[in-house]
Amino acid sequence: MASTTTVLENIRRVVQITIDSLNAWDYETMMAVRSSDFEFRALPSSLEQKVLNSDEFRALWHNLLTPTFKSFKIIPSQRIFDAEGKKAMVYSSLKITIPSGREFEYDMIQIMSFNEDGSLMTRLEEFFDSKAYLEVLESVQNGHGQ
Repeated sequence: MASTTTVLENIRRVVQITIDSLNAWDYETMMAVRSSDFEFRALPSSLEQKVLNSDEFRALWHNLLTPTFKSFKIIPSQRIFDAEGKKAMVYSSLKITIPSGREFEYDMIQIMSFNEDGSLMTRLEEFFDSKAYLEVLESVQNGHGQ
């Protein structure tokens, strides 16, 4: 069993890798620190998004996120780490640009769960400003994203 200090160090490392790889659009590095049974959930539940497994998340990444966003930047302002509970929370500003050049900014909270030693993320729940997110999708669907 890993010490609390080791778990905390691992969680901090995985969180930083996650943020860095998202900002770099580096799917392979991002997924390298996720467990084989990884789950993703977009919140709030009013968006009616189902929990995605790794394969479904890959499809979301390649079929929606990368074609929809020209640039993507997460700017964390608060991080909370819980080694005993194997959890982390990151509050960030998110800046995205769609292919038309239109820019959007909104807030996001990422709640992350980890395996026993904190070396792999097992679940990611992203709670984001759904109004702004829906504006992005509407803009892209109406042809303003091209």
